[in-house]
Amino acid sequence: MIRKLLIAQTMFILAAVGQPACRPSQPVEAVEGGSATVQCRLVNHTDLSSTTVEWNRGLTRQVHVYRSQRDDPDSQMLEYRDRTTLNHVDLTRGVVTLTISNVSLSNNGSYEVYLPQLEVRCSTLLTVGQHLVFRPSQPVEAVEGRNATLQCRLVNHTDVSKYTVQWNRGNGYVHFYRGQHDDPDSQMLQYRNRTTLNHGDLTRGVLTLTISNVSLSDNGSYEVFISETGPRCSTHLTVAAEKRIHVWKIVLCVLIPSAVVALVVVVVWILVERRVIRISKKGGDPGVDGEELKELRTGAAEGGEDQQKEGSEVKDHDNEPKEPSDEV
Repeated sequence: MIRKLLIAQTMFILAAVGQPACRPSQPVEAVEGGSATVQCRLVNHTDLSSTTVEWNRGLTRQVHVYRSQRDDPDSQMLEYRDRTTLNHVDLTRGVVTLTISNVSLSNNGSYEVYLPQLEVRCSTLLTVGQHLVFRPSQPVEAVEGRNATLQCRLVNHTDVSKYTVQWNRGNGYVHFYRGQHDDPDSQMLQYRNRTTLNHGDLTRGVLTLTISNVSLSDNGSYEVFISETGPRCSTHLTVAAEKRIHVWKIVLCVLIPSAVVALVVVVVWILVERRVIRISKKGGDPGVDGEELKELRTGAAEGGEDQQKEGSEVKDHDNEPKEPSDEV
């Protein structure tokens, strides 16, 4: 902590007297096969476009040389030829930015920028990791109005929390993450405040993006890109329309059967009242009321007595003695 304070105080004093000084640089991480950008900044933003700039590894290994306002590829090491780009525009702002393409594990190490006319040196550290490869992703299905989670996984579970992660759709950013922070200002307006990148998953090589309140317009292909490394992974999101339940349909389904039952009951009651339909007691004949049943039973009893009386008279008549016939 004390050392950092002393460095900051020294830079402030040098800037105050007009002496150029470099800000402390940040270490850089890249993946094999990708690009790496190393950078050093002057405190007082001195224009360096007319100054000789040398990017070196060690004392004699020149990675990139810029002199007389142009690059000098003949002076650089063969292993870096056609692989380095110095940002000339940044030089006018006192920023020395060098991009190394297609980095390899052999490019690991310390890099130093040297400004001979100003006698200023600035160093930074480049760490190159193994090449990243994504596993095949699975398509995602979601329902309109709910959340959808898109995910891509690296084969070797590399920690990518310090890399720049871009979730894209077409030419626009769905979600942008760099400098270990989300950058909502870079994403498309239609996705602002609707996306969440899981920062914990990044340490395990898993890139998980959740889109909330999805709509039919969110249908399509999405791609995640790690800018420093180059690998890409794409997945497809299908959003289905929400199946809405209409209350009026439920009400009709309940009311119509109830109304039909009530109507049948009313009709039956009216017919009974008008004696169109007669309801018999238990054990009686259908369609015969109680009074009629009683009359039928009385009539049947009287008919039985008459038949019994007639039968008796016939029997008595048969039993009477017959008179002798006059005929000889």
